[in-house]
Amino acid sequence: MGDFFMERVFIVRKSFQTMDAPFSTLASKILAGEASDEEKRALKQLLLESDEYSLMYSRIKEYWDAEVNTSLISDREVFETELFRQLNLVKKSEKQSGMRKLYRKIAGVAAILLCMVAVSFFYLHQINSGHTYTFAAQNEPAEYLLPDGSAVTLNKNSTLTYQSNFGKRRRDVRLSGEGFFDVTKDATRPFSVEIAGTKTEVLGTRFNVKEQNNRIITSLVEGSVRFYSQNCNTLLSPGEEVIYHTRSKSYKISRIDPQLRTAWILGRLNYDNITFEELAEKLEQIYRVKIEINAKKIAGHTLSVSFLTEETAGDILDALKDELGFSLSFNADSTRITIDNQ
Repeated sequence: MGDFFMERVFIVRKSFQTMDAPFSTLASKILAGEASDEEKRALKQLLLESDEYSLMYSRIKEYWDAEVNTSLISDREVFETELFRQLNLVKKSEKQSGMRKLYRKIAGVAAILLCMVAVSFFYLHQINSGHTYTFAAQNEPAEYLLPDGSAVTLNKNSTLTYQSNFGKRRRDVRLSGEGFFDVTKDATRPFSVEIAGTKTEVLGTRFNVKEQNNRIITSLVEGSVRFYSQNCNTLLSPGEEVIYHTRSKSYKISRIDPQLRTAWILGRLNYDNITFEELAEKLEQIYRVKIEINAKKIAGHTLSVSFLTEETAGDILDALKDELGFSLSFNADSTRITIDNQ
């Protein structure tokens, strides 16, 4: 995942920098069946001259042909308006500083690409006097920018909707699945996420919301959020999580490692100045294995580690054994790992 992931970041950002209005207009007209023969020839020439455009168009067509109902797009002009709004928001986001900019650069691998393939991931339809906008992620996480500059990263098979009055007095969205929110601070316009009859409300913060097995899990990374449900009204602090059971209406608040709830975004976990014993406890929690440390002299050894979530606990420990001087052994189904002195 590592090399491929980083390569995609590079390609997508390069494509964004060179992308212009004629390409997006031609692509949307051709896929909508509105292009003339001359326009078809013009796009074909662009694709022959540019590998970046060729890659971009193949992705656009792939998602256009996907199962998302693009017939809900009222007209091509509406689509193009939203497309360019998304592009402008991405440009503005690059001016932000520090970790927020780094977060956009890494976690936003899909933000730039998917705003071009919005023919499937973005659609709208008329409800009463306004529109409902829908963003979705299919086979991999995708980041979108909302009209207020807030960012949402949707996990695969997740959707987010909002009304055309978003941002006028409030910023309300509805989520299905899982999403990580980086909310632009605005004390005059509260931001809320509705999911399965519950609501999480903030003014400006970063948090994760997930619906799974009749549970709503809200995890706070920074700032503060208030979680509402039928019989729950609680304020969370950074590093806290509320798990609400939609059937029993019961809930529990606990301290968590925010990285464990948001690792799906970057696919990587990082720990600085952690003891080996603490690392083993983290690995037990992540991979649901039992790690027994018989080599007591290394239990208090301090180290910094970074690993992909797709690696196994055995892979991670195997990479550390030579440096720290220990040996590994596993039971038959690798659910128990024993660490001894070499």
